[in-house]
Amino acid sequence: RSEAGTGLKVFQVPVALDAVCVFVNRANPLPSITRDQLNGIFSITHSLTKDPILRWSDLDAKSPLRDDFMPIYMLPTSHGTMQEFMRWVMPDESLQTITRREEFTPTAVVNACCAYRTAIGVAGYMNRQPRANMVPVSPGMGKPAVAPGFRSIRDRSYPMWRPLNLVVLAKDEAAVPAMALDFLHFIWSESGQDTVATLKGVVVDLDRPPALLRDSVQRPFTAVPGPASVPAR
Repeated sequence: RSEAGTGLKVFQVPVALDAVCVFVNRANPLPSITRDQLNGIFSITHSLTKDPILRWSDLDAKSPLRDDFMPIYMLPTSHGTMQEFMRWVMPDESLQTITRREEFTPTAVVNACCAYRTAIGVAGYMNRQPRANMVPVSPGMGKPAVAPGFRSIRDRSYPMWRPLNLVVLAKDEAAVPAMALDFLHFIWSESGQDTVATLKGVVVDLDRPPALLRDSVQRPFTAVPGPASVPAR
């Protein structure tokens, strides 16, 4: 529903940075991959490649995986990770179904890449595991590939970075519930971002608070009104 239809405004507050990553098995020596190649692997119409890429030899004639098919593991297309991936790799195109395996969780996608030598999958940076490699990605042929990592996601040099947002619906800023503001202030404190890092996320820039918190984020969290200050109804 639109803001005009509900009478409510949408306030988006980034709480962490993440990235959409391409995973392969740790035994797979694939050094990098381009946007064009990803389009050839994942898109049914493969608009950026002459032919579809279905086998590892289609991607690299010297691949030790030779003519093995590459089973691709992914989340449902309604998932935010897949929405971002499709927007960057194959806008207005549909996913291929020949070697596609759909999983319900990002962890399951990465687990498949850990288990199967020929697998390739798409999941978030926060779902990384030591037994699966995150492949450096290039925005196009001849352009340098960038590996996903804390620094490349934070400086936006990795092409498929994205913010993770919490969304608050309210009539205006003054109507945002105090309890919601209290939680957002915690997330935007050093302790809150330590929690983000513990969960393997990339921390936000605490010196650049979002508009909703611009007037109070500089205060210590303990000075921010908490749930006890919510008026009784």
